[in-house]
Amino acid sequence: MKTKLAVFDFDGTLIPDQSGQQLSLDLVHNKHLSKWTATKLILWGIRYKAHLPYKEKTARELIFKAFENENAEEVDKFIDKFYEENLEETVREPLLRIAEELRQDGMELVILSGAFTSTLGSFAKRHDFMHIVGTEMEVDSQGNYTGKVDGECVAGEEKIKRLYNYADEHFGKNNWEIEYALADHYTDRDLLDLANKVYAVDPDATLRRYAKKNGWEIIEFEKPKEK
Repeated sequence: MKTKLAVFDFDGTLIPDQSGQQLSLDLVHNKHLSKWTATKLILWGIRYKAHLPYKEKTARELIFKAFENENAEEVDKFIDKFYEENLEETVREPLLRIAEELRQDGMELVILSGAFTSTLGSFAKRHDFMHIVGTEMEVDSQGNYTGKVDGECVAGEEKIKRLYNYADEHFGKNNWEIEYALADHYTDRDLLDLANKVYAVDPDATLRRYAKKNGWEIIEFEKPKEK
């Protein structure tokens, strides 16, 4: 039998906020990032919200300027502490209950997200998720972060590509299938289309329409914004 996967998005799904944005705010507040870098992050966010051209790597690399040439293990400890103090309490308990039910049914739980793998690892070790596919940051031969993304960000078409590569390596080529998928944004529609069962979690307006068209279950945590 094929291995059945339950694939969870992270930002906006397992947690309500954007983990990278929360980390950047913390870094700015504690003066680990300059005001100029913070300004460039704001401008990137404006382009993203306005659907103007933007580079996925830019925001991640601006945030990781705070950790450039710093020991990766120590940075990961810093991020783990940040996660514990700022994000853990926001994790959506109903989704953890769904995850536990799926685990009991024999599913392999996978986090698939553009978030930093350090952040995803902090969540995963606390909630028994064994598989992480996220955005890796480059580490040099001395074990220090360079501030650059290692490869590509896990977003858009790259998200599906990375999932396939990971699943083929860990479960065997053509020996797995996506049984469940949970996500919040229309850009994840390609992932959701691959799943046998879909939960659209606090979906944006476009995903909400798409979910209703496809008969997918919608999970609401926040009241939808009036049109």
